[in-house]
Amino acid sequence: MSYQRSESKRRQGERFTADPGQWEYHSRDILAGALACWERHIVAHQNLLRGTGSIQDLNLITPACFLVATGVGVLLKAIAIQGDSALAVSDKKLFFRHKLHDIARKFIRIRLSDEEYASLEAS
Repeated sequence: MSYQRSESKRRQGERFTADPGQWEYHSRDILAGALACWERHIVAHQNLLRGTGSIQDLNLITPACFLVATGVGVLLKAIAIQGDSALAVSDKKLFFRHKLHDIARKFIRIRLSDEEYASLEAS
């Protein structure tokens, strides 16, 4: 009986994994978190220029950048599986990597400039 439940959960997970809407939804949440960090960083910077505030929120630039890279990666995966949902289930080893330039080249096959690919490679 427990095997049936775990098998059911596995199939449910694969359906969610192959749903581009799920990936887009999570990308939006991640990017919203990045925006919140960025906005607090900007306010902290402005307050410091006025001679008030704490430098602690200046450190939010690091998680903001991380969240942007993560959100873009999740969005690229949403675009990729919109074209072929089997990618998320059949080619998991490559699909779940975090190398954004590989995802853009191998799964989406979009044309980007060398500078854009370099930005993806750096993230």
